[in-house]
Amino acid sequence: MRESVLLLTSCVVVCLLLSFSQAARQGQDIRCGACRALVDEMEWAISQIDPKKMIQTGSFRINPDGSQSIREVRQP
Repeated sequence: MRESVLLLTSCVVVCLLLSFSQAARQGQDIRCGACRALVDEMEWAISQIDPKKMIQTGSFRINPDGSQSIREVRQP
């Protein structure tokens, strides 16, 4: 009788451990799915930018004559 109780208890413990490890794996999959969705949204937003748009690059330093060296380049 005692052996059967011990066997039953050990089976329950093993089942609980397996279910907890499976739940942790599902949580990780959910986080990975959320990251993938975020990257997809960012790539879509970047693809919506007009390729002819120009951005200003250069330094914020001011030359002695009061001008700045700024150049405009196409947005990649």
